[in-house]
Amino acid sequence: MSSPRAKVFMYSHTHWDREWYLSQTQFQYRLIRTLDEIVEVLLADNSFETFVLDGQTSIVEDYLDLRPERRELLTQLISDGKIVIGPWFTMPDMFLPDGEALVRNLLRGYRDCRAFGGRFPNTGYVPDSFGHIEQVPQILRGVGIDNYVFSRGRPASIAQDRGWKREFIWQAPDGSKLFALPICTSYTEGKYLPGPDNPETLRERVQKVIDLERNSHRTDIALLPHGADHSWLQRNVAEIIDAIPRLMPEIEFHHGSLQDAVDAWKGAIPDGLSTYSGQLRGRLTLQELHGTLSSRIDNKLMNESAQMHLENLAEPLHAVAHMFGRQSTPWFFKKAWELLFQNHAHDSICGCSRDRVHTDVNTRFREVIELSTDIADSALDYLNSPARRDAVPTLIVYAGLNGGNQVVDFLIKLEEKPDGQCCFADESGTRHCLQWTSMIPLKVQHGEAFLHYWECRGCVYIPDLKPCEVRKLVFRAGQSGTLPCPGVETIADNSLTNGLLQVHVNANGTVNLRNAKTGWTAKNTHYFVQEGDQGGGYHFEPIPNDHRRDTREQKAEVKVLAKGPLRGRVEVSTKLRVPARLDHKTGKRTGQRTLPVQTIFTVEAGSPLVKCHTCIENTAGNQRIRLALPTGLNTRTVHADASFAVHANAVDKWPADAGQNFHPMRNFVSIHEQENGLAFLGKGLHEYEIVPTNAGTRLEVTFLRSFDFVMLCCTWATPEAQLMRPLDYDYALTLHERDWNKAQLPGLAAAFRNPPVALVHGDFAFPNEHEPHTTVGYYAQLPDGEIPVDSNRSTWKLYNAHRDGWRRVERERFVQGEIDNRILPFEIDGSKLVISAFKESEDGNGQILRFWSYEGTPQTVCVRASTPNANLVRCNLLEQPQSTTESNSGSLELTIKPFEIATVKMTPTRK
Repeated sequence: MSSPRAKVFMYSHTHWDREWYLSQTQFQYRLIRTLDEIVEVLLADNSFETFVLDGQTSIVEDYLDLRPERRELLTQLISDGKIVIGPWFTMPDMFLPDGEALVRNLLRGYRDCRAFGGRFPNTGYVPDSFGHIEQVPQILRGVGIDNYVFSRGRPASIAQDRGWKREFIWQAPDGSKLFALPICTSYTEGKYLPGPDNPETLRERVQKVIDLERNSHRTDIALLPHGADHSWLQRNVAEIIDAIPRLMPEIEFHHGSLQDAVDAWKGAIPDGLSTYSGQLRGRLTLQELHGTLSSRIDNKLMNESAQMHLENLAEPLHAVAHMFGRQSTPWFFKKAWELLFQNHAHDSICGCSRDRVHTDVNTRFREVIELSTDIADSALDYLNSPARRDAVPTLIVYAGLNGGNQVVDFLIKLEEKPDGQCCFADESGTRHCLQWTSMIPLKVQHGEAFLHYWECRGCVYIPDLKPCEVRKLVFRAGQSGTLPCPGVETIADNSLTNGLLQVHVNANGTVNLRNAKTGWTAKNTHYFVQEGDQGGGYHFEPIPNDHRRDTREQKAEVKVLAKGPLRGRVEVSTKLRVPARLDHKTGKRTGQRTLPVQTIFTVEAGSPLVKCHTCIENTAGNQRIRLALPTGLNTRTVHADASFAVHANAVDKWPADAGQNFHPMRNFVSIHEQENGLAFLGKGLHEYEIVPTNAGTRLEVTFLRSFDFVMLCCTWATPEAQLMRPLDYDYALTLHERDWNKAQLPGLAAAFRNPPVALVHGDFAFPNEHEPHTTVGYYAQLPDGEIPVDSNRSTWKLYNAHRDGWRRVERERFVQGEIDNRILPFEIDGSKLVISAFKESEDGNGQILRFWSYEGTPQTVCVRASTPNANLVRCNLLEQPQSTTESNSGSLELTIKPFEIATVKMTPTRK
């Protein structure tokens, strides 16, 4: 029986990084010239019919930013299928953005495809991201895509297992499946093809891709990617397309979109495809470049803050305010998400670009934070407008996406310094205990006069906050609050306990963490280690004969910063004595630096977490600094989360690099043995390692990797990547019983990542505050004089605290009518659920709630809207209804599988 006739599918493309070794502006200049030429060839009378624009729609936007007069032409070419865009807005890294950002990236890509008249492609094309999370099959299935075409991140186990072919079925944790089609070698395999004047070489290049398919199920189908990074289109491409069938009449040649090849492959799917479950990580062909998990940690930290401000604050609060009549403002969210997507492109968020690129990245993150802060702040103002209008001192608390029992910070301005007992009372009369942090006398120049008051900061314990709840409490002077759980005790100035756990600081700065319920203790844990790194932006490379240094080498300084009952804080100051720099010529580290390392441990009433804030004042280069957490637990397996998932990693099973053993996490990593466990919960820290020792397994989390060059296709200097400045980190530790699931760590990590916020209104009203006015400055009254301070002194606005003193009071903040003292925009009944989004729907006609389950078995989840007759319907990730699950009774029951993502649209009944 003769072999089937080979079908060669050639697709012309360019993999376009918006920024990398050049800035976005410089690449945009090259994009204009490149796309102009592509359009010119497409419009010519020849056989060149299709160009694939890298699976991204942002490229079109970047082009039209400078060539707006060509929008109609590009729209025509896209609608005719001559230029293929999508499914992504920007091609993201898969591990560093959170799951919600990946969903929104595809949603924006879908909207762009529709706006330009093109078809949303059924091709999950990701040629150059550095590994792939295990939930990609479910995410892509949720937008209607059933396949995945990729290159980097192929596990070696796929090749080692008998019977594995190139293609396979990839299964997500919920059971969703995709056809996975790895590109044989690289998406650049067909770059710069020889022309018809060099027929033998052209024939050899095409035959090479045919031969590469020998380990495929479909040996009759070969993929020829014609292009490279930021590459121009060969002007003789039409001649090459015409020449190949003449030179190779024995093959069936096609030139078109990638979709053509995928459809042909799916047209005769062979039996016996192997099924793979888990993350795609490894270097079976192209390197995975897994060192980017810790490159430019400043970008990672700001990314977490930007995502939190947008997803946890701005979107839910605006959606709640809109339910009470606030104007919808989708343009603000489009702008914020666009900035975030631009930063989530793999070379941007991964920290492997030029210094000026990462300066731009942090600038965009700052813009997202500022815009999201103003949206959230304005929504809180609106929801508390009656209290502000009537000058009633009211604390308005927003619970965050996942709620919980929380100690919430607040700032209140009072005419007199509070003396004696105070509390906040809710609508039922329950008085909530508070704890003062600071009291500062201030005055403000308001118009022509000065007003004096006290700025008082503190925290209040509010139990049982529901997801996305907004609650109002009134300040009561002279009344005490009640604390429904044991308070925080400070013992001997170096120990804190709250009845759930105890933190004891040792002389060398390590801590003993004790589970008050079981008595199990993790001893001498939490210290920082440093070692040399001669690698660059893509990889960590240890320095031969270098040794590790750690903070246990000197005695620590311990100081109590706050004592309970709601919160206790202990500050631990240590030092790292390290070499100053790396001499690349000799390969040795020279000089010496002393790096101050300061950690504040916080224990709060009712919380199982030890919250930690660490500042490292870095003045040294070419190094890696990690937090070391000895556990004393004898296990070689840990569990860590990814987007919408939790997975296991083991010391003796490493799919990416035989010489190194670090893994990705999204928000937490947990290690346990039988009944005892320890977990690290992070914000923007995504790299950890499992280190077996005779004393048990040690967990190490990378806090800093500083380097001075990036090398892949070429080498360039990145002195700013040394990150020589103070760096701040927020994270938490917890001791738990049994495994991650029993401890409900995904929910705990989600609540820690997305904390509540609170504002006090009506506490100190300016005369005629409901009218526009000018406030020119605040001043602190100190014993030795007065100093100006920022004019927007809030408790949670981290990046937007310095304004110019000119203040516009929006009239809508003083609307007439009452808004409920307790707002529950929805209720959700189920176990072990994590909410990832609550927002206005894309069509502006309702709200979208998205959540996922980590319950071990299928469960029935009930979602109830705030209005009894609302219409609820389950949607896919594109917010398109699935009519079989519709309800107009104000509630909806869903059956949710383990690790399944559910999206529900709630539409209020219109009168």
